[in-house]
Amino acid sequence: MNLVRISILGLLILLIVSCSTKPTILYKTEYKEVKVPVIVKIDRPERPKYLSTDTNPSYLLKVITYTKKLEILIDEHNKKAN
Repeated sequence: MNLVRISILGLLILLIVSCSTKPTILYKTEYKEVKVPVIVKIDRPERPKYLSTDTNPSYLLKVITYTKKLEILIDEHNKKAN
């Protein structure tokens, strides 16, 4: 009976000591931020029609408004990407 008590006490001490030690780190995980390109569907504004007979400056104004709309779309897309 005495031997059983000593062996139980020894197992209990062994269990307490082994659980109290610090766990060793097997793997250290490092995270790295990676930017992933994303395809975004953007509806482009309608391109102004060019007629070779059109010598009016109004065509130039249409082209300017078209490029302004495109710049606004590109800027909005860049803001969303950041």
